[in-house]
Amino acid sequence: MKIASIHQPHYHPWLGLLDKIAHSNVHIVLDDVQFRRRNYHNRAQYNLNGESQLLTLPVQNKGLQTHGLKINEMNITSQKDLQKNFKTLQHRYGKTPGWQLIADELNLIYQTHEDSLLQLNLKLLQLMLKCFKINTPVILASTHGVSSVRNQRLVDLCLKTKADIYLSGNGAKKYMDDALFKSHGINVKYQNFNHPSYLQQKDSNFIPGCLALDWYCLHPNDASIWFKEQCSNSIEGKEFSLAL
Repeated sequence: MKIASIHQPHYHPWLGLLDKIAHSNVHIVLDDVQFRRRNYHNRAQYNLNGESQLLTLPVQNKGLQTHGLKINEMNITSQKDLQKNFKTLQHRYGKTPGWQLIADELNLIYQTHEDSLLQLNLKLLQLMLKCFKINTPVILASTHGVSSVRNQRLVDLCLKTKADIYLSGNGAKKYMDDALFKSHGINVKYQNFNHPSYLQQKDSNFIPGCLALDWYCLHPNDASIWFKEQCSNSIEGKEFSLAL
């Protein structure tokens, strides 16, 4: 049994994505599809004083509509925007217990990164996988040369990685063609993610869907353990790929 999950790259992954990766034997980053505006390719949600805020990283605009640039073709507009985003995170989390554990590594990512949005997102994903002790290998869809679209594309990527189970997000059920997967010897399982809750800020409402960095910074000693305990039943038949 080999479980594959496939997802477009996020700017700072959220817990639902980490949960999907943790339940997979291989995770495929869908980097060679069209970049979409107002998506989480270049923005992330965080909690500030009990209110939802968006951390947004500006990207180039030229060619987006006329040429349909792919995610792996997108560049960040400037180094100043990178530093502004880092300072926003530092302002929000600088006094939390987990910040000191990752501040140097996170700062290095922001200080030394150049242009590619995809490469930045991959670095941030790898950092969070390390923080939450998830050891699932991550690969890029673009390395497999798959040119099909929609469900067939997902099937072909599963076949390329020799996966016989495809783990889909629950929200994709209405788009999925389970019979197509079945005809290629692939079973579809759906993630049943129940968002864990934790203390974000004193006397403030909990906001689900925040970047995973939020939980780690606030509770660095317990985040990976609590994450496993609260999310381990997201799907049946797969142990967490956690290095605990």
